[in-house]
Amino acid sequence: MKDSLLLILSVFFVFGCRNLSAQEVSGPESILGQLRIELNEGSDETGVRLRCYGNAIKKLTYRGNYKEADSVYKSIPPNFLRQKEDSLYIAEIDKTVAFLNRVIGRYSISLEIYLNLLAYYIRIDDKDNIALSYCYLGEFHRARRKYEPAAKYLTQAKLIIDENKVSNSTIAYWYSRKAAIQNERYKRSDSTLYYAFRGLELATAEEAYYTKALLLNEIGFSSARLGAVPEDEIVGYYEKSLAIMLEKEHYLDFFLINNNLAYYYMEKKEFEKALVLLKKPIKMAEENSWDIGLEVNYRRLSQTLAALGQMEESHEFRRKSYQLQLINVTNKAAIAVEELSATYDKDLAEENLIIQKLATGNAQKEALLNRRALIATILVSFLLLCFALLSYILYTRNKKKTVKLAGQQVIIQESNGQLQNALNQTKVLYRELNHRVKNNLSVLSSLVYLQEYGEKEVGQKKIYEALRYRIQSIALVHDNLYVYNETSNINFQEYLSQLIPNIAEVQDPGHEISYHIECKELILEVDDAIPLAMIINELITNSLKHAFQDKSKGQINLIMQVEDRKRVIYYNDNGSGFNTSEKPDPKSLGMRLIKLLAKQLKSILTYEGSNEGAKFRIELPEV
Repeated sequence: MKDSLLLILSVFFVFGCRNLSAQEVSGPESILGQLRIELNEGSDETGVRLRCYGNAIKKLTYRGNYKEADSVYKSIPPNFLRQKEDSLYIAEIDKTVAFLNRVIGRYSISLEIYLNLLAYYIRIDDKDNIALSYCYLGEFHRARRKYEPAAKYLTQAKLIIDENKVSNSTIAYWYSRKAAIQNERYKRSDSTLYYAFRGLELATAEEAYYTKALLLNEIGFSSARLGAVPEDEIVGYYEKSLAIMLEKEHYLDFFLINNNLAYYYMEKKEFEKALVLLKKPIKMAEENSWDIGLEVNYRRLSQTLAALGQMEESHEFRRKSYQLQLINVTNKAAIAVEELSATYDKDLAEENLIIQKLATGNAQKEALLNRRALIATILVSFLLLCFALLSYILYTRNKKKTVKLAGQQVIIQESNGQLQNALNQTKVLYRELNHRVKNNLSVLSSLVYLQEYGEKEVGQKKIYEALRYRIQSIALVHDNLYVYNETSNINFQEYLSQLIPNIAEVQDPGHEISYHIECKELILEVDDAIPLAMIINELITNSLKHAFQDKSKGQINLIMQVEDRKRVIYYNDNGSGFNTSEKPDPKSLGMRLIKLLAKQLKSILTYEGSNEGAKFRIELPEV
C-alpha cells in the first residue's frame, strides 16, 4: 500500500511538480494569518495557545521560512514555555528552534538548545529521544564539516540503539546521517549506499517521511557518482524524494533537491533538461528569499546557458549569483554579530546575578565584619563594578566597529581591515569569521566583475579582467585549502592534483604544459599544508609566467622522497632557468615570500637549478 502511494506521488511529481511555479506555492503570510485567527478566536487555555504557536513554527520551518518562524518563537509569552505539564511539547518546539538556528548560522544558540534537550531526555529516561538527540548533535557538527565530533555523537547514538528498543524511525534517521558523513567526508559511494538502503528499509512510518526523502536524495546522488546505475533509476530516486518534499510542503528542501537533479543532468551534458529544472522554481525561491539555494541556482543556470550558447542570459544570471554572494556574506557577518551580542548579554546577566548574590551575602554579614573587612568588601564590589563597566565599554566599541564594517562592505580592503580589528576583540567572533578569507576574496572578485560587467570601453574591461584573474589566482589557494579545514590530515597527492590545474587555468601561458606529481606518501596537517601550498603556488606561477617563453611544450615535476627520515620535495621545470648568475633574485617579492613561508614551515629551501631549468629542493622536518 505504501509503495503504491509512493508510486502515485512519483507520477504526480513527473507530470505536475515540474510545472510548479511561485503562484502555486503561497508565502508565509497564509500561515501567519491563520495563527492570528487562532489566537484571536480560539481558546485562552495556555496549552492550546502554545500548540498554535508550535504548529506555526513547525510549518514555517518545514517550508524554509526561517525568519518568520524565528519571529513567531520570539513572540511566545515566556510563561508559556515554563509549563511543566507541557514540557514534552515544549521540547518538540525546541527541536525545531534548534534546527532553524543552526540553518541561519546561530550556532552557539543551536548547540545550547540541543545539549539542553539531551539533558532533559536523560533526566526523564526517554531512550528513543536520547538516541535522537545524539543524532541531532551529530548532524549539527556534520553540517559544519566537523566530522570527528559528528562521528562520536553518532557512535553514542548507536550504543543507545543497540542497548535499548527504539523506534525504526529513529534508527532510519541514524542511518541517514551515517550515510551523509560517508558521502561528504570519505566520498565513498558504496558505503553511503549501504547505509542509505538500510535506512530506507526502516523509514516506513508516517513520521519518517522526511528521513525517507533525505535517504532517497543520498541514494540518487551516490548512484550518480558510481556511474554504473541507469539514468532512469537515478532520476527515479530524485523524483521520489521531490514528491515527498512537495506533498509535505518542505518547499526549500524541494528546491535544493531539484538543484541536485539539475546538476546531475549538467554532468550528463543534458543541458536542455537541466535548464527546464533550474528555471521553474526561480520565482518561488525569490519570493521566499531562499538566498543560499538561489545563489547556487543562478550559478548553475549561468553555466547551463553558457553551454547552450545563450551567453547574454548566462552573464545576467552570473551577475545575480555574484550579487547574492555579497548579500550572503553580509548576512553571515550580521548573524555572527547578533550571536556575539546574545552571548554577551547572557554573560552580563550572569555577572550581574553574581554581583547581587555577593551584595546579599555581604549585607547579612555586615554586622559581624570589622572595618577592615568592610573596606575589603567595598573594594571587591568596586572592582567587580569596574569590570562590568569595562566589559560594557568593550562591547560598545566592538559593536560600533562591527556596524561600521557592515556599512563599508563596498570598500573591500578597508572592510577587511575593520573585520580583522573586530575579530581581535573577541574569541567567539574570531572563530566564526576566521575562515572568511576565501569569501572576502570571492566578494572582491565579484565586485571587480560587476565593475567589468558595467564597463563599456574595451581597454578598461581588459584591465578589470586581468585584475580579476590575479585575485582569483590567490583565491584558488584558499578555496582548495579550506575545503579540508575540518580534517586533521591532507593527502597532498590528491590536493596538488586539484590545485595545479586551477593555477594553470588562471595563469594560462599559451603553451602545452604537462605535470608529473609523485607525492602519494605525503600526508600533512592543515597547518603545514598551507605554507607548503603557497610555496608551490609561487613556484608554479613563476614557471608558467617566465620559464616556457621560448618553448612550445613545457614540463613541471613535483616529486617527494624520504631521505634520512626527512621528507624532501623536488620541484623542477624544463624552462630556460634564471639569468642572474644561475640563481633566482633573492630580493624579488616571490623569493622573499617563499623564504618566509619556508621559515614558517621550519623547512630548508635550496635552489639547485641550471640553464636547463629551475630546480628547488624543499626539505621538511622529520616525520
